[in-house]
Amino acid sequence: MSHESPTPAELARQIAALQQQLQALEAQAQEATRYAAVTDQGTAVQGEGNVTATQGSIAIGRDAQIVIRGDNNSINAILQQTAPLDEAGLRREMGRYLTWLRDRTGTIELRGIKREGQQVVQLALETVYVPLAARVFFPEQEVKGRGARRAQAPPEQTIDLNEVLALGRRLVITGGPGCGKTTVLLHLAYALTLALAADDPALALARLGLPAPLPLPLFVPLSAYAAYRRELPRRAPARERTLAAFISRHLIEKQSSFDLPADFFAQLLRQGQSVLLLLDGLDEVPNEAERAAVRESIEDLVDGRPELRVVVTCRSAAYQERTALGKGFREVRVQPLDTGHITALVRQAYAAIYPHDPARQAAKAQELLDGLAHLEAERARRLGKEAPRLIDSPLLVRMLLVVHFSERRLPEQRAELYMKATDAMLLPDYGPDEEVADEIGRLVGGSRERHRDLVQHLAYHLHGQGPEQGREVTEPALRDILAREPAYAELADDFIALTRLRGTLLEERLGLYRFLHLGFQEFLAARYLAEVVSREEGLAGVVQRLAAGPLLDSWWREPVLLLVGYLSSTSPQAATRLLRQLAGTTPPAHPAAGLPPETAWAAAELAGSAAHEWDAVAGEVGQEVAQHLAGLLADPAQVGQVRPVLRAAAGAALGKLGDPRRALVEVAAMQFCYVPAGTFWMGEGQEMHWQECLDYDYWLARFPVSYGQFAQFMAAGGYANPAYWPEAAAHGQWVEGRMKGYFYEDRDNRPGEPGVPNQPVRAITWYEALAFARWLDEQWRGRLPAGLHVTLPTEAEWEKGARGGLQVVAHPVYWAPGEEAGPAGGGATGVDNPLPQRVYPWGDTADAGLANCQESGIGDICSLGCFPAGAGPYGAADLAGNVWEWTRTLRAAYPYEPDKQRENLAAGRSQRRVLRGGAYYNNRTDVRCAARYGYNPSLDLWYLGFRLVLSPFDSGH
Repeated sequence: MSHESPTPAELARQIAALQQQLQALEAQAQEATRYAAVTDQGTAVQGEGNVTATQGSIAIGRDAQIVIRGDNNSINAILQQTAPLDEAGLRREMGRYLTWLRDRTGTIELRGIKREGQQVVQLALETVYVPLAARVFFPEQEVKGRGARRAQAPPEQTIDLNEVLALGRRLVITGGPGCGKTTVLLHLAYALTLALAADDPALALARLGLPAPLPLPLFVPLSAYAAYRRELPRRAPARERTLAAFISRHLIEKQSSFDLPADFFAQLLRQGQSVLLLLDGLDEVPNEAERAAVRESIEDLVDGRPELRVVVTCRSAAYQERTALGKGFREVRVQPLDTGHITALVRQAYAAIYPHDPARQAAKAQELLDGLAHLEAERARRLGKEAPRLIDSPLLVRMLLVVHFSERRLPEQRAELYMKATDAMLLPDYGPDEEVADEIGRLVGGSRERHRDLVQHLAYHLHGQGPEQGREVTEPALRDILAREPAYAELADDFIALTRLRGTLLEERLGLYRFLHLGFQEFLAARYLAEVVSREEGLAGVVQRLAAGPLLDSWWREPVLLLVGYLSSTSPQAATRLLRQLAGTTPPAHPAAGLPPETAWAAAELAGSAAHEWDAVAGEVGQEVAQHLAGLLADPAQVGQVRPVLRAAAGAALGKLGDPRRALVEVAAMQFCYVPAGTFWMGEGQEMHWQECLDYDYWLARFPVSYGQFAQFMAAGGYANPAYWPEAAAHGQWVEGRMKGYFYEDRDNRPGEPGVPNQPVRAITWYEALAFARWLDEQWRGRLPAGLHVTLPTEAEWEKGARGGLQVVAHPVYWAPGEEAGPAGGGATGVDNPLPQRVYPWGDTADAGLANCQESGIGDICSLGCFPAGAGPYGAADLAGNVWEWTRTLRAAYPYEPDKQRENLAAGRSQRRVLRGGAYYNNRTDVRCAARYGYNPSLDLWYLGFRLVLSPFDSGH
């Protein structure tokens, strides 16, 4: 193709034709009297008053200031650059903008509910918006991805999201998919437009808690900003890449009737107009590098502008590493819906659907709420009362409304809910009206089933592009995906037209197509595997496809779970076979045989998680998968071949499914390791390292106390017995059966956070750890040898158990007092300790594969027993990392001198108790045998746990 520059005459003809076609340019374009031609080699400007054009552009006129951009003699964009407005003009245009924004943000759509001939029902935001709860994190408490841990500060504040603007000028609203983050921004924008239009600051104060002067809300999707940056020429001026430049351009393009200058946003700031930037969807920027660039642009914009208000939304999973905002941004995390929120959403939605029939409103709402209560009760019965609710987000409530309205009943599991919602939202059973029929020609494929097959195909292949490229797609790329199946290629025009005009499961935004919610894409990808791949390749083919990459990709986790859930509803036998093939328990040969270790572990973990969730098909196969996972975790050779994050996932799946390793979840089977009397090295370094002697045998617990074991203490009424709580009662921490922690003012007789039964209990105060020891000492009275008691270890007992004495046992000796009276194997053969001054329980070399610490990458507590090769010389496991462990010892400077009241349990509340072992967030420095901290005994931080000891020291009980 020629790159020669057009002649002035040719350009004149082009411009004249363009002026005839584009009447929207009005008088400004008609007054253009001069032009300038720009060649590929440079820029030429002719005539006074003209505008310099960039390479590949044409600039026209003096007052009109019109820039026509294009290349190779074709015109692809026309930008009108108006002269700066005076303050009155700017206020006038802002009034028009507020009217447009009010109309845009004032409704919420419910797709899939037919009312008065409409498939998309629009509900007034004012009538259906329910303020949600949020937890506020202070910047110094949580710095994601930067190796920092939360400081010891007051607990995170829980607020109503209506109050969010009172928290500061720089906020990030995070939460799960469909939790209502965008709706919060719409509500903020809508409430402010009403208050500004009415010149009524009291309205904003009442609805948002925001005093005058009121800011002008500007709603901006960050995915559009990322696309804008992507399309800029490489040599574009730096100012054109800024967020400030994009904001003006975006709003002008979205609403061409605005008579705004190209730099109106800058003018607003210069004139002192208070502005609230609502930046939606940082997680929707398609890749990490671009998210980092957008994050930096946001920080650049707020830098030096302390008066500027900015609220950003981002999915919690994406808000980490390079995406996390600095510059004083405070994180506000949307909390799951509670029963009150759900009730309000359902009642208000049905009130809007049946505005003139109050009796029908109430009856339909109550019918849905009763069905939901039954659904949740059945889920809690199957999975336990601590299992998260199925319906915990506004998106899922909307899905329930659609399904209930269409089906007049509710399904009992998530995959079926998606299935029913998908069918309800795809196409109506009635034909479109004549006008719509003229627009789109015909329905996609002539039936809902054909349409569904098409979107399944699209979802699977789009999802296969990965988390960066698989969330949204351009029209050419969408057509390419459909063209992979000839039957769908011919339907592409109808499908795209339908999506643009009415939307179904997809939406079109700024030329990009995406599913309304990632959940629909995930479910339809799963359904494609279940219906298309399994039909053509069998279940073995499904496993092989997953093993080729998706099993190790978190992006595919939800589709795999939904795949099993879908099969459990449509073909339970197929679901059972798939679980066995994923876990590798199908004899004698199975698709998982011969897989790389990490892939096989990932497959088994997903099988366990799926069997737990879809108990309709679990049964015997669930027990098979549990035994298989337990076998993998018990084998140090197997464990050593996979990354810690996979072990942690497998352990969590096992804990939820039912861990057969009773020693980890039952008090009666709790094991202790024999530690013989003798000398050991305590502390480390030239100044603190010395030999200490413990002249008695004792038994150190093999694992920290787990959630499953602590739950038995709670079930036995442990919090109610005053005999277990004398110190806590004396210090005002225990009152009439209720324990008050530092962060949890009223703990309601439970540990700070619910957890998986085989994970270490955490958020435990020193008082609670001591009370548990007293309870167990009482349970085992008469089973322990004379002189031994269940208590917390001294820090000397803990450190010797981790490092070993000058002599250790040839082989670890374990004893479960709850199952066998009298110590089994005391006095085992002693051998010289090969590393009596070891740094870590396993030796001198730091190894992230041997402890749950920062370097392991897990980022949270994990199930006990995931690091069998990291055990100490007597067999005690999880000594390094996972949770810090309380000891009974008072914090004091070395050397350790037990005769100086170091083990005094009655010491004052302000005297700190020693913690040992480090936790999951600590780096290798803090998981050494000698690492020690001292905390107030009432602290119940989320990384504090404990283990027990059978020792001559008693607990004063």
